[in-house]
Amino acid sequence: MNTGAVAGQLGSFLADLRFLACFGALGLYGAWISVQRPGMVGMARLGLVVAFGATVIAYALSGVPPGTLPFTDFFLFVLLTMFLILEFMFQMSVLGVLVSGIGTLVAGLHYVWHPGATTFKAPNLAVAYWWLLRDLAVTTGVAALTLGLGTALVLFYMQGRRTGKLVHPNDLRDMVALLARGATPCFFFGWLFEVAALVQAGHATWGELWTVSWLTLMLAAAIAWLVQAERRRFSGRRVLGLIVGSGVALLAYSSERLLFSNLTGGPHFP
Repeated sequence: MNTGAVAGQLGSFLADLRFLACFGALGLYGAWISVQRPGMVGMARLGLVVAFGATVIAYALSGVPPGTLPFTDFFLFVLLTMFLILEFMFQMSVLGVLVSGIGTLVAGLHYVWHPGATTFKAPNLAVAYWWLLRDLAVTTGVAALTLGLGTALVLFYMQGRRTGKLVHPNDLRDMVALLARGATPCFFFGWLFEVAALVQAGHATWGELWTVSWLTLMLAAAIAWLVQAERRRFSGRRVLGLIVGSGVALLAYSSERLLFSNLTGGPHFP
């Protein structure tokens, strides 16, 4: 029996399962918004739990170290983990469409996006270590900020109105504040780890300066969002501007990370 072929088939099966689970959850959450039957929410949650399990099992069976884990896989793992925990704590079903939609998009990349191995290598093991910590922290921050901005957008639309039995504005406000408190330290430590990598490298390339600039921008956006979230006010042009600006920054960062197959690495200008 060809072990490699079996592992490849199992990996493809888990990728298909993750995509179908997220896609099914997207349809169920969308239907729940229309009819608001609690049974649909339960099935949608089960779909995301299946997608989470498929992601974890696929990584466990791959046997690869964390540094070789694709950015998209780790991002989806963190996003699903955060949402499922907060969903059972605060009943944030209204965010299910956002999370399952992102999950469907990320899982669908398996069929259209197959990046090659990154060629940007660390100059030494110490720099590689700091890069790994940086990317783990920043990717976690990206997932937290994505959930926080999605929640704030719902609050901006609701304007304090309660739209169903499982949705309450006060719970949404608490969730935004909680996510903002988590995202800001992630970006701060990511920035700190990048500075440590620069110190260990002994010199800064254009690519590393580019990364520091991006992390500084993301940290500033996270701090601004934390200040706004603590005020518990999500109306007006200022809030909408923060949501749009931070969302554009997240999309730009995520698009850049898709150019690399692993968590560690960054833009390289020879």
